[in-house]
Amino acid sequence: MYPALDLEDVEHAADENLTLADFHFEELMTMVQQLAPRYQIVFNLFAIEGYSHKEIAGMLDITEGTSKSQYARARMILQQTIAEKQRVNYERFK
Repeated sequence: MYPALDLEDVEHAADENLTLADFHFEELMTMVQQLAPRYQIVFNLFAIEGYSHKEIAGMLDITEGTSKSQYARARMILQQTIAEKQRVNYERFK
């Protein structure tokens, strides 16, 4: 489990030329499903279903800042996972 962080405490991971073209939809969904439940729920509601952080906060009885923080943390974890998988694939085909 990952600790919940305030949005101000979240360091934004730099987009290091990450490309999703190398991944199948199922692989990406598996990565999302591997997130901690609270991150997974917020990520799905915001990124996939299109709810606002204000709406998510109301649905989950959390603050809007908590929703933003959990989404940012989920994104960072997914970016790290994708980068690692790309590195492994690169190493394998080198």
